[in-house]
Amino acid sequence: MSSQAKTPKQTHKPTETWVCVGALGVPHGVRGDIKIRSFTEDKDSLANFDTLYVEPNYAPLKLKVKFPNKDGFVASVEGITDRDQADVVKGRKLYVKREQLPETDGDDYYITDLVGLKVIDIDDNAVGIIKAVHNFGAGDVLEVQLNEPKKPVGREVMIPFKESFVPKVDVAGGVVKVDLLGWLATLKESTQKQSDQKQHTKGNE
Repeated sequence: MSSQAKTPKQTHKPTETWVCVGALGVPHGVRGDIKIRSFTEDKDSLANFDTLYVEPNYAPLKLKVKFPNKDGFVASVEGITDRDQADVVKGRKLYVKREQLPETDGDDYYITDLVGLKVIDIDDNAVGIIKAVHNFGAGDVLEVQLNEPKKPVGREVMIPFKESFVPKVDVAGGVVKVDLLGWLATLKESTQKQSDQKQHTKGNE
């Protein structure tokens, strides 16, 4: 999206201090190297932080980049020397302190700034708030708590952070506009296609 800052994307609910910028992936080889998933728009920027912090206790962690890959890069991690040790920390999130990030200006913002903002629909009616922003590998997703449940999704919904569904972000004004009905229609269509495919598969058995 055009107003999105070209620096770390938040992928889970923040505190006042920590911003999630990546995650430890699967082991690579037998010497403890790990595939690192970057949640930054510029994937190389994750390697530029002097210190990263790893959940659950936010211990400082040092990386040495070996080479880039599709989702980020492969790195050696200080203190991890074999595949078994690497496997233990697989999936843990990586954080930086908010003060490690440069200040935004103009219409730029960090994804973490969206958490807690009011959600309005296309007609400017208040419909909920943003609880968190996630990234499961296919792009950012807004976790929205609706004021009123909607069939068939209930009150807690996951809306792809795409311009077609999220046409306006106003961090300064404290609101995010979401095409809730458009998203629900797309979700219904996708669910129907999956149902039709299952019925087709059963019919061919």
